[in-house]
Amino acid sequence: MRRLTIISFALIIKSLLVSCSTNTVIIDIDNNPLLTTHTYFIKPAISGLDDYGGVAIGNARHTPCATDIIQQFSEASFGFPTIFVTKDGSNVVHTSSDIVIKFAKSVSCEPDTQWKVDNKDAQTGKQFLSIKGSTKEEHFFRIEKAQELPDDHSFKLLYCPAGECQSIGRFPDGAVERLALSNVAFPFKFQRAS
Repeated sequence: MRRLTIISFALIIKSLLVSCSTNTVIIDIDNNPLLTTHTYFIKPAISGLDDYGGVAIGNARHTPCATDIIQQFSEASFGFPTIFVTKDGSNVVHTSSDIVIKFAKSVSCEPDTQWKVDNKDAQTGKQFLSIKGSTKEEHFFRIEKAQELPDDHSFKLLYCPAGECQSIGRFPDGAVERLALSNVAFPFKFQRAS
């Protein structure tokens, strides 16, 4: 009985260590933790790759209201500041934690800036990210380390409804790079805006 207790205790300790090591703090490019009390620019992790800049609200569909989540054209463009809200109420963002992502500023025709995933596009078959649509259903995202890049500042974004996650990548849509669900994640880094 004593041996069973020791083995059970050891398994509990091991599972706690594994869970602590897998939920690491996300850091920005200045090695500071990503906090829900600040805003951040989401930029490509590999600068100079294709001269694209930060993530912003754009108008890929040429509609009267810009609601698409795009990557800006110029590497000099930082994009729009974003806010991260953790599901568990923590002020620090960790890997494998459910978060809501919002832009810090809205566009006049769409005051809600929460990131959402659209239904499949009829022409491309892709599910694009946008700020339009209902917030009645949960649109949770996660940030994970981009393992393919060696530095500590490269992360990938995932869309995780009901715990099932899919990577977020880029998709060329006319003259715009739109964020969409993808089999290949595009690596990003975070730069504090305020």
